[in-house]
Amino acid sequence: MLRQNWLDICFNAMLEYIPEDFSTTDATERFRSIAAHIDVIGDYLFTEETTDDVIAKFYSMAGIGHKEISNYNLALDYYFKAVSIREKNGNEKSLGIVCNNIAVVYNIQAKYKSALEYNHKSIKISEKHNALPLDLVVAYNNLAIVYSQCTDYNTALEWNGTALKTLEDNNLTDNPICADIFIMRAAIYYAEEKSEEALGTVRK
Repeated sequence: MLRQNWLDICFNAMLEYIPEDFSTTDATERFRSIAAHIDVIGDYLFTEETTDDVIAKFYSMAGIGHKEISNYNLALDYYFKAVSIREKNGNEKSLGIVCNNIAVVYNIQAKYKSALEYNHKSIKISEKHNALPLDLVVAYNNLAIVYSQCTDYNTALEWNGTALKTLEDNNLTDNPICADIFIMRAAIYYAEEKSEEALGTVRK
């Protein structure tokens, strides 16, 4: 009982302490300072019977943190534990988010086949559950990035175009993410040695 109480206290403390926004250096360093403690707790929490979605959230957040400090294999280990739990408890919507995070790591590792698999899985789930348009835009453009790195530029342009159309259909072209979509489009054209099209895209 004492061990379980200790584990519960540590788990809840770490859950509160893991940053939800890693856009600053301080957040990354904050995670780095507690990563070893998170890993100890993580080793205790998971069993094949675990269905608690709060634990899945812990693993997902820990995975994001380890990705941010470049511990990619450990990030994947956490993500797959979150996937296992959410497949058992039926939280498919959150499963789609984790699949996207897995795809991002595989893309960083240049494991493009696996990245494409999880990108497509994430999009399928996100569309099924009517995800927020901006979340879909990010997912579509992430897929375009992977296809571009695979030198499949036509498919990359198609997914980039889907991202742009989603922005337009939802009156979101004034969102800062729109610039990312056009930059990606220009990069694809540049990779195809279509300088005029690339310049025309940037001018937009």
